[in-house]
Amino acid sequence: PGVAAGPRRVRVVGKATFSKRVTKMGDTQVIMSIANGAALALGRWGFLPYQRRKVEEAGLPTQNGDTHLEAGLKEDFASSKLSQEAEVFSTGDPAG
Repeated sequence: PGVAAGPRRVRVVGKATFSKRVTKMGDTQVIMSIANGAALALGRWGFLPYQRRKVEEAGLPTQNGDTHLEAGLKEDFASSKLSQEAEVFSTGDPAG
């Protein structure tokens, strides 16, 4: 397993001879695929909930008690153009 098979077809073009080698999936490819899948799964189900929990505990950054977005949208500070552009940040996604 993992060793290339011998030449299967020989094709003659002019005086040159080309052989096509058929290879099987080797042990290295299997090990790398498993390691990659394990790393992705660990990141998704291991570290992502931890990271989301820590972000939720820390909360949004604030300035003078307001979040950055709220501070930028205050009527005494923001122009009408800025408040129109801030609509880009609103989503219909319940998760935010």
